Amino acid sequence: MVAIAAERTIRVVEEACRGGVDCFRIIGGEYATQLMGPSAWDELIVPFDRPLVEMIHSHGAIAHYHNHGYMQRFLACIADLGIDSLDPVQQPPYGDIEMHEAAARVGHRVCLVGGLDDMEVLETRPREKVQRAGAGLLECEDIIPTEEYLQVSSDRRPGSPSLWKTGGRLG
Repeated sequence: MVAIAAERTIRVVEEACRGGVDCFRIIGGEYATQLMGPSAWDELIVPFDRPLVEMIHSHGAIAHYHNHGYMQRFLACIADLGIDSLDPVQQPPYGDIEMHEAAARVGHRVCLVGGLDDMEVLETRPREKVQRAGAGLLECEDIIPTEEYLQVSSDRRPGSPSLWKTGGRLG
């Protein structure tokens, strides 16, 4: 069943690429990273998402991967798919990895998006605390080793507050 869904997805995405779409948000393998484990990742995600990412790149488009929650043990596996960016990097207590650690491990090959959860941080904390948290992320050299970065909340719903800062181009 996963193979059939993947075939259909690739056909639709390829058609969209030919039509000029240049960025795709792939809803990632959360069921594998959250509920199953490494063998499920290797069996249910890699054979389908890696070719999707490769096809997206063959058209010069950006592959953005979306995968919530605990990613500590899967971070390198997610990056190995060849994605361009990953969200949301959810720091404890909502996730299991600090932004600086994620950046040190895969930030040289994947643009990491997150660090400020919109539902638990941006919508519930005073503006000053949110600004301090954002400034703390910007001050960490492991997180932003170059001028190319994008800072947004780790999850974004329509109408929720946001922090956007770009220091260069993504892609």
